[in-house]
Amino acid sequence: MALSRKPKKESVSPDKVTELILKGGSSPDETTAEDGGEEEIIKLVQLRIPLNQLNNIDSFVKKRAGKLSRHTWIMEAIAEKIEKSE
Repeated sequence: MALSRKPKKESVSPDKVTELILKGGSSPDETTAEDGGEEEIIKLVQLRIPLNQLNNIDSFVKKRAGKLSRHTWIMEAIAEKIEKSE
């Protein structure tokens, strides 16, 4: 069995590190998506749900035909509530 040497680590200059940090990037709490040919901004939010309600949601998700995510079920419920309120 032949042995090979470990590859040498490439050193990165502090200037390159600073350049990368200053370059920045997009915020992970906002993304864009296409919905029916129209681009919309999607804002990520944190949702706190009591465990008993989450268990109820999961039971409804399991009862639906096909593969359905909890997220999709919650989004459908929000859409239904908005429709009823209008």
